[in-house]
Amino acid sequence: MVVPRAARIFSVDNQYRLPTSFDEFRAEIPLAADGTLPGGIGLDQFEFFPHDRAISEAEANLIFFREKAARQLPDGTWERNYCLLDGSVQTLKNSTGDFSAFEAERKGTATNAPQ
Repeated sequence: MVVPRAARIFSVDNQYRLPTSFDEFRAEIPLAADGTLPGGIGLDQFEFFPHDRAISEAEANLIFFREKAARQLPDGTWERNYCLLDGSVQTLKNSTGDFSAFEAERKGTATNAPQ
């Protein structure tokens, strides 16, 4: 996905400060003339993940942003895409559409703050 790469470019260019909105690094994102990503996907389908504390690029396994809503597939399973701070994209599927356990494991909290 091109968006995680664009966010990392922004971060490097801004003393490793992570962007907090797509508007901050929109210039780095190669959008089509209609404002969509390759495949016709709109940035409006994604949101930055809410953390309980400030996070950093060093916390590679934390969620950076995600699809706003899980999607139900024709076979009845649910799917949701996540971008982690390491730039990887994780596509999760399950039968219930509940991704809260994955999100809880990858949320910046006071108890998992770096020392």
